[in-house]
Amino acid sequence: MKDPEIISAHTSYVLDLLFTPDSQSLVSAGMDNVINLWSVPEWNLKGTMTGHTHSVNSIALSPDTTTLVSGSTDSTMKLWSFPSGKEKLNIRGHKKTVTCVSISPDGRFFVSGSYDGNVKIWDIGTGEEVLTINALKRNVSANIFLPDNETLLVSGLNEDILVYRISSGDLINSLPGHKTAVTALTLSSNGEYLASSGYDKTLKIWDTSNWEILHDFSLDSEGYSNSAFSPDDKAIAIVAAFQVMIRSVKNGEILKSQQLKPKGITSVTFSPDGKWLAVGAADKKIRLWKMG
Repeated sequence: MKDPEIISAHTSYVLDLLFTPDSQSLVSAGMDNVINLWSVPEWNLKGTMTGHTHSVNSIALSPDTTTLVSGSTDSTMKLWSFPSGKEKLNIRGHKKTVTCVSISPDGRFFVSGSYDGNVKIWDIGTGEEVLTINALKRNVSANIFLPDNETLLVSGLNEDILVYRISSGDLINSLPGHKTAVTALTLSSNGEYLASSGYDKTLKIWDTSNWEILHDFSLDSEGYSNSAFSPDDKAIAIVAAFQVMIRSVKNGEILKSQQLKPKGITSVTFSPDGKWLAVGAADKKIRLWKMG
């Protein structure tokens, strides 16, 4: 991998990243309590969303790109008009830090997970709570919808990935495989693959049709790791302390790899057009590799 372009993006850790579907903008969330909007490929700051009083841990963009949802250590979720950045709703429903937010593929609902162990489903139009799932005793780390809009995956301080039916809140499956906390979940664009990473220094790729583990990669470093599938679902980018690598989804082969200086690598995402790979880190910077 060639040397990346680097943005000095926040005044504290960069915690989450996403590209808009047209690949023309990059959104970043930080421990400095703000959300920033960047132009692609100039990487100029186009706007900043302020309102959270503590770090912004997770962001999600609705399928129609009109609403951005954010979750924060201040225990709130905010809904923002996008791309104007005007705050539409401020929602309180958790007793502790909101660690993760995601939006259903049909754009009707968003889901929040928290250190209080609860997962809550909300109407994205009204902000009204639809359902509370008492998923874990503490610390939900990730939640993500499957393409059917009905199945929700949840992980946290639990070695299993939990599978829920949101119409009822019933637990319909529990996926063993990790030996300790599962820190991150990532779904391929076609919904056929799930990647999970944990404190057990592994990253696993699952077949969502039968929940068989296709690959089980050992990671060199302990602690937090994350991943992102390429837009064509043929490759997966994996980040952990001091390293970013890209592997083949088909056979697990390492396609590209690069050592990085910052230990606290928090987030990774591909642009939908496949031209860019973005990585956020604790050194307040975003690194951007031109792919191809």
